[in-house]
Amino acid sequence: MLEDHTLYSSHTVWVDKSAFEAWTRSEEFRRAHARADNKTGASLYLGHPKFEGFEVIMTERKANAAA
Repeated sequence: MLEDHTLYSSHTVWVDKSAFEAWTRSEEFRRAHARADNKTGASLYLGHPKFEGFEVIMTERKANAAA
């Protein structure tokens, strides 16, 4: 384990992959990530952010859970 940095992650759930991909092409996405290059000072990052995506392969619900 490296102790010279902290790993941050975010978690979102999308209706489907196409909804996520549409968001990555949206104006909202561009605004949210407008300062990602951090050209205004010393970098907060060790390198360029890397996307890791995961797909659900199985979902389980309790029998009495609301749908």
